[in-house]
Amino acid sequence: MDEQLNFTPPENEQDELLSDIPAAVMAGTEEHTEAVEAPQPPAPQPAEEPEKPRKSPPDTSVLGVGAFMGALILLFIPIVNFICAIKWTFRRGNNRNRRNLGIASLLLQLIFIGLVIGGCVIAKYQFNYDVVQHLIDLILNK
Repeated sequence: MDEQLNFTPPENEQDELLSDIPAAVMAGTEEHTEAVEAPQPPAPQPAEEPEKPRKSPPDTSVLGVGAFMGALILLFIPIVNFICAIKWTFRRGNNRNRRNLGIASLLLQLIFIGLVIGGCVIAKYQFNYDVVQHLIDLILNK
């Protein structure tokens, strides 16, 4: 143990560690020490949406007597009443009073059709009378 170790630390530890690296490599490290930002793609431009037409407020004006009478006359015609009721019910921007008249007309027609079908079924099974066959015979025997 008589021997003493003569260890003297280098003045700069970094110098000792970098001494083994060639000078050409060292020269390049100084240039690239700054953070390199990767080029980012440009932000996508939002597609210009066509301007939506503004909804007009619903027509809530009261139907006049003449318009109401005209609507009732149209509802008296057999096939036209169904077409008009559908048009008045599902058309956008239609008068609310006319729309309600169309809804009421369609509901009454559906109720009437249900009653007719129910009556035919009852006539067939309760009274053994075939209404449909009777109507076909009437139409074909003219």
